[in-house]
Amino acid sequence: MNKHNIRQFLSDTYPELSDLFSRTDTPEIVTIKTEGIPEAMVTVITNQMLSGKAAATIVGRIKDIATDSNKPVWQLSYDEYRKCGLSNSKANAVIAFKEYYLQNRDDINNWFKADTNEVIKQITSVKGIGIWSATIIAMFYLGKEDLFPYNDGTLVKITGRIEKKFNISFDPEKASPYKSYLAMYMWQFEDNGLI
Repeated sequence: MNKHNIRQFLSDTYPELSDLFSRTDTPEIVTIKTEGIPEAMVTVITNQMLSGKAAATIVGRIKDIATDSNKPVWQLSYDEYRKCGLSNSKANAVIAFKEYYLQNRDDINNWFKADTNEVIKQITSVKGIGIWSATIIAMFYLGKEDLFPYNDGTLVKITGRIEKKFNISFDPEKASPYKSYLAMYMWQFEDNGLI
């Protein structure tokens, strides 16, 4: 389905929100990213619970140190991640994923075509990596179109606003098989101050 048909599907599914969908840029179709999963995981873990600006600063430092030391961003040391501004728990999570990746490379290379629930289960089996990070990796790097990050703080807030404004019980499951697009629209509702 093309992105305009997805918008129409969501508008038909949630008629109360059709005006918001029409005033929001249509998200790009979810595709598999060329960036490797270990590199992506460093970015996703860094972004968790940080403002975009703070996360971008830390990611920039990580990339600089990686360039200077001629290593991929996912192969820095714990001390190097800490020097860049990662918290203890995030640095440990990145290191834990690096070790997991090195031991399970073949499985991870098959995540693109694996069952979504199995992928989420495998990612969250790594110490320090939660459901939010797993969902973001699955959506934005593995091309999974039918995920809704229920524990994302922004989405929780917007869901509450939608329910209050339209006096409805909002069920993201109704957006299946395009729940990832619903989430992307809702993030834009917040970014654009639409609700």
